[in-house]
Amino acid sequence: MSKAMQWGRVVATLGTLAIALVVVGYLRPIEVSACITRGRLWLEGERSHDVKVEGYRIHYREMGQANARPLLLVHGLGGSSLDWAPVMQTYARAGYHVYAPDLLGYGKSATPDVSYSIEEQTQIVHQFLEAMHIPQADVIGWSMGGWIALRLTLEYPTAVRRLVVNDSAGLVYNATYSPDTLKQVFAPETEAEVNHLYSLLEPTAKPMPHFVAKDLTRKIRSENGWVIKRTVASMLTRKDLLDGKLGAIKQPVLITWGADDALIPVSSGYDMAKQMPQADIAVFKGCGHLAPARCSAPVSERTLQFLQAEAPPPGLTQQIAVNVLYWFPH
Repeated sequence: MSKAMQWGRVVATLGTLAIALVVVGYLRPIEVSACITRGRLWLEGERSHDVKVEGYRIHYREMGQANARPLLLVHGLGGSSLDWAPVMQTYARAGYHVYAPDLLGYGKSATPDVSYSIEEQTQIVHQFLEAMHIPQADVIGWSMGGWIALRLTLEYPTAVRRLVVNDSAGLVYNATYSPDTLKQVFAPETEAEVNHLYSLLEPTAKPMPHFVAKDLTRKIRSENGWVIKRTVASMLTRKDLLDGKLGAIKQPVLITWGADDALIPVSSGYDMAKQMPQADIAVFKGCGHLAPARCSAPVSERTLQFLQAEAPPPGLTQQIAVNVLYWFPH
């Protein structure tokens, strides 16, 4: 076979692979993005494991030196440990051993037939800390994860050294959607519903491309949409709400919020601060509900200032302007 023919075959093979990658990227953009994120985390030194917690398989990611101070990251509704990809290396380089579990029913963790209530997830997170032999950690919770982190601090105060909540749920607030439509908001089944949710998460971003929105609805329907709906159903009972309870938290607390959050308004953050007079609150202008990822540099910088300060100043309020770069969720 001549060299020209050999090179022709190589070029044809590469062309076929390129076309295949384009097709896969078009049909499954969410999974392609997740694969890229997982690969980047692996290159940064992330390790991925499973552990048994209350008889269930819980998947988690970790990064950092084994003997470093533990930092627990708790993701939100419909999310996974991958949501923390933009900041895991930042916290590990700052001297933390970072743990980011997939909550029960999310990511690569087990999906049993349970209620998926905030209380249930709180017990899973506490038992995860015990399984990792972590008597005390700094804890960061985002959205529903903030609700879980607050409840963890209330129920197991010795397990939490300092607490950070990002755009946290947990209190009653005035929303732009009714409780009756909440399940549909968080488990969208049409392209219009996907873009409505995205507009709440990223108020100033453009709608998702059609192929991304289509793949996202497929993913929700085929994977954990039922878990999301069951979680929301438990939330709507209001039995796990924290109104009037946060004053029992004595640990140093940092509340961070995107000023343009249309899902959980910043007023809810101020309501939390009123109940916890020791809390600092930092509001990031130009950021929405996804501030910990979209505005990861300033949010993580402010978080590290709080976590590493010898004595965090109580009651500090900051308004921080941010230039935001948008990209599509993984």
